[in-house]
Amino acid sequence: FTVNALFYDVSKDEVLDYVDGERDIRAGLLRAVGNPDARFAEDKLRLMRAVRFSVQLDFAIEPATWRAVVAAAGEVVLVSVERVRQELGKLLGFRGRAEGVRLLSESGLLTAVLPQLTAAYEADPIAWPRALSALELLGAEPSAAATWATFLFPAAGTGERGGRLARGIMTQLKASNELSGEVGWMLAVQDILWLPSSLRIADALICLADPRATAAENVQQALAQAAGDRQRVEEAAQKRRALRLGFLPDGLLPTPYLTGRDLLGMGAEAGAQLGEVLREAHRLQLEKRLLTRDEALAWARGVLGLQG
Repeated sequence: FTVNALFYDVSKDEVLDYVDGERDIRAGLLRAVGNPDARFAEDKLRLMRAVRFSVQLDFAIEPATWRAVVAAAGEVVLVSVERVRQELGKLLGFRGRAEGVRLLSESGLLTAVLPQLTAAYEADPIAWPRALSALELLGAEPSAAATWATFLFPAAGTGERGGRLARGIMTQLKASNELSGEVGWMLAVQDILWLPSSLRIADALICLADPRATAAENVQQALAQAAGDRQRVEEAAQKRRALRLGFLPDGLLPTPYLTGRDLLGMGAEAGAQLGEVLREAHRLQLEKRLLTRDEALAWARGVLGLQG
């Protein structure tokens, strides 16, 4: 592109511009150098970079360059998935991410890269404007996982199934296990963050104590506000604040009263049941229904049918 095809002569302290790049910078225009069709044929990742640079610099894409992007959009599948994902991730990191996603859609690049996302938008016309609005509402510096989770929400949804689908898409894009897991977790816990009446307090606390919870709450707020659900999200946020204040004053889960060694020491047999007993004991502890280690030990003996 002309805007990044400038040279600097150190000895003369001057910019060498053979492609009118300075003119395009002043005009806020992203233009391919020479024949745009030829430039994109040389490096098809430039198709993604055209959109990313447009968002990053807040430049309009020059008409002939844009037509060439649209014409060659389907060829982006010839680029390695890792490089495409990297460009997508960079685009989603900018404040103008919603405009970037709109350009990806209008050019045909989004359909080529993530056809399941385009299919979701086509199946639900309301999903498209809401998705763009949610991406804007994330704010200036959301976490990478938060932007990906919001971006993939229309295709994945929420809850455990949504988390699995999101992880699958991220795996398809060859993201790291860490990022894939984080994106999946953020969508999986969206239903928990609403704190429905059927949810156990302990399960809510385990979610809220997770270091990723704040970013997941940002995702929920953006999605809810985009859907016009501002009052509901504010009410849920108030409930979460009350839970944190009442049960997690330092933001951390308390150390469990019981360990596997405790249960084995009282004569329990090793097996899957021990894990279930330990998890339930910790939940009861979090809910302040077991207040001391001795109470937890007595409860475990009763559950396991052991003599005191």
